[in-house]
Amino acid sequence: SFPAHITVLYFAAASTTLGITDELVPIPEKGLYLSQLTELLIERHSQSSLNR
Repeated sequence: SFPAHITVLYFAAASTTLGITDELVPIPEKGLYLSQLTELLIERHSQSSLNR
């Protein structure tokens, strides 16, 4: 069985900042609330200015 994941699509400034238009994000085994997704993405892209 493959781990669950979601596809995040990036548009406009987010796409330009990260240099990508989409990415697959694995969902932790314990689950993930939508409200936690922003923090997870900021952590994944900590070297970018995504959180500004």
